[in-house]
Amino acid sequence: MVLVVFGLTQGSAITFLTYPYLLGACAIMVLTTVVRNLRNKKWTLAILQLMGLPIVLLIFYVMFYPRDLFFSNQQIPENTDFELPINLNNKSSVDSLMAMKNSNFEILLANYGQPGMYKSFVWTDLNEEGELYLKAYDAIHNFELVRITERTELKVSKGESPISQEFTVYDGVWESYYLARFEVWFKPTDGTDEQKIGEQTFKVEGWIR
Repeated sequence: MVLVVFGLTQGSAITFLTYPYLLGACAIMVLTTVVRNLRNKKWTLAILQLMGLPIVLLIFYVMFYPRDLFFSNQQIPENTDFELPINLNNKSSVDSLMAMKNSNFEILLANYGQPGMYKSFVWTDLNEEGELYLKAYDAIHNFELVRITERTELKVSKGESPISQEFTVYDGVWESYYLARFEVWFKPTDGTDEQKIGEQTFKVEGWIR
């Protein structure tokens, strides 16, 4: 587990992909030891090991939440293009953005509430009804961020623009910034395949639970 924590704090993509299997391997090793102790009639030791395993795993996830460790230790590469979320000073700022007209695709992110909470504004030239939503990925390793798509699904009318959604980035922690690519997707009501409208990379931080 020490190696898993170390790898995650170094932003290792390999550790992030394999840590569930590494923890599973550790659990199997402990269970093998439990079975051996039961065969040797070391009842007390076996029971303690069996009770301790879930406690250790729980402590690991509570103290070293893997996704937070990984995403909060990402390095932002030099010479990488990205945008910063804007700050909304008051309700009039939101109203001003919602009143803007733009026939070209554009997406803006705004800080909204606590760090890690955002409000998106999307301008499109869609001329059909359907469902619009965001998908977000770590811009360096292409790992998908959790709970973005389901939190941004929104039915839109023909010609509706801009479209605004509120969501929270759960991967990472406050003031530990990384790059995330936000893709705008649209699924028409006629049942045709979903289509990606556009994308933009932003520098974001996660919300602390």
